[in-house]
Amino acid sequence: MTLTGPAAARLYDDHVDAIYGYIARRIGPDLAVDVVGDVFEQALKAHERRPAKGTDRGWLMAIATALLRRHGTTECARLETWSTESADALHGATDPLLANPASGRPTATAMAAAAELDPVDRDLLFLTAWEHCSPGEAGEATGLAAAVVRSRLGNIRKELKRLVAHRPADPELDG
Repeated sequence: MTLTGPAAARLYDDHVDAIYGYIARRIGPDLAVDVVGDVFEQALKAHERRPAKGTDRGWLMAIATALLRRHGTTECARLETWSTESADALHGATDPLLANPASGRPTATAMAAAAELDPVDRDLLFLTAWEHCSPGEAGEATGLAAAVVRSRLGNIRKELKRLVAHRPADPELDG
């Protein structure tokens, strides 16, 4: 049964900005509008199959994350060509590797290195750093247990630091 009426409007109104922001940061604003539409279309159609556990936000992030997988090439290209114009996407980022790389290397280098991460690892990094998802919500969005998310996040940060340290600086991107 499709969710309709005030409940559907409330779900949309409460979460559209967060879902749009997540998607736009990952694949850019041009594609984000269509993907956000797809997220809510799927959510409204599949509402009766929604897991009993979790939050609406976590469930919508799960749908968005699954749909973003179709745009992996676009996302990686965006990360590889990160520039100062892309910096607005980092507004509110909490991970210092992304917002202000601890290595002292410019953000563009960290973003290009993030493109090399396993897609699930990239999902977890961005869900926690950009979207402020708890390990439980990030787990809900990726199908992993919260304890697994916490463990993987430590490994992801180590891997990202390693990738940044071994990546040659690109003066055009890092300028």
